[in-house]
Amino acid sequence: MQEALFKVKNELSDYVRLAEQGDIIEITKHGKTSAVIVGAEQFMKLKRESCNTFALLYGSWKREFSHEENGSEEFPYDSIREKDIQDDNSIW
Repeated sequence: MQEALFKVKNELSDYVRLAEQGDIIEITKHGKTSAVIVGAEQFMKLKRESCNTFALLYGSWKREFSHEENGSEEFPYDSIREKDIQDDNSIW
């Protein structure tokens, strides 16, 4: 569902209720989507999927540049501190 910002701001509680029921509301400004309202359950699912995807891609990237392949004794990015992205909620 797409709705213009001016309409959503006047009826926000109605759109939040729709999102809680599973609808996804795209908010448009000047005819272009600028934001999306989703329910908390859908947001948490998207959050888990994006973290898992990033973790898998990062692991694949790191294996590609493993000690054996780059011909050096240490991984070129070992000095970078790794954080456990599964427990880091600061970006959300």
